[in-house]
Amino acid sequence: MIIYEISQQLTPVAAAGAKPIVAVATTADLAQPLPADFTAAMILPWQNSRFSKAELQVDHVRGTFYAPKHRGNKEKKDKRDAEVLDETTPLPPPPAAPPPLRCAFVITAKGALFVDDKNTVENYLQKIVATRVNSEGSVLLFFGELLAVLIENDLLYLAEMQMKLLKLEKNILDNTLGNFTRTLMSLRKDILALTRYYSQLIDMAQVLLEYGANATGKTGKQENSQLRTFIARAGRLRDEAQSLREYLTHLRDVYHTQINFQQNQVMKLLAVISTIFMPLTFVVGWYGMNFKVMPELDWTYGYPFVGAVCLLIVGACLWIFTKKNYW
Repeated sequence: MIIYEISQQLTPVAAAGAKPIVAVATTADLAQPLPADFTAAMILPWQNSRFSKAELQVDHVRGTFYAPKHRGNKEKKDKRDAEVLDETTPLPPPPAAPPPLRCAFVITAKGALFVDDKNTVENYLQKIVATRVNSEGSVLLFFGELLAVLIENDLLYLAEMQMKLLKLEKNILDNTLGNFTRTLMSLRKDILALTRYYSQLIDMAQVLLEYGANATGKTGKQENSQLRTFIARAGRLRDEAQSLREYLTHLRDVYHTQINFQQNQVMKLLAVISTIFMPLTFVVGWYGMNFKVMPELDWTYGYPFVGAVCLLIVGACLWIFTKKNYW
């Protein structure tokens, strides 16, 4: 188990003291006595959780974290994205972020406990140690800092995703569709996950505001400001993700329009060819009749004459279609 003391900065300590702490435990650690009056009964099931939530209890808040894999994780995903976003795109890559997070947490007046078997929480805590200052030594301020770290690079990621959608639209208009449907469905899945993720984080921050008001009679000014600022930022990110969802719908409509246009072009070509050969079919049928008296059959120039008539018909049809812009 790893324990940090919440002062102006997170400070690693060997054991809990008088100040609030942040503890990171594993499932195996729950069988041992936990610091700061935490108990295993407070922990929600989290191993298979696919959402982030916070539940307000009488004297504590408990919940789960689940951050979608949306910041530079899988080689397979990078390869898929490379099919859409070429190397000439001027957008810089977002800064490196910690790996996806899935864990349980408990917040009390004495600190915060995280239960994580994959050591992902520790990566986020190290970022807070390196970059954040908690001037009041508050548990809620620490948690607000953690929420801020979770979304600090997301605006760049959403901008990168927007560039992919623009590239995808260009591919549609250039008629270089490739694996359009598969790429579109993958992007739609990612954007839906992000929209839900931001909504869940906003709900979590609102629960923390309510807990702060209930636990202390009122939330501290700095805590209130930080959590409300986070809610506003997450709301803007959710709105941005929602706009990307609407843009995906637009891309799908453009794709179907392009497919319909191509099909219409094929049908138009077939109609032109059929129109050209229709009079030729009539000529063939006419001279294919088995009448005894057909002067052209015995005429020396009958065959060249019929050939010239056919060529004249084809030429006239091509001239008319060209003049009418049917090509």
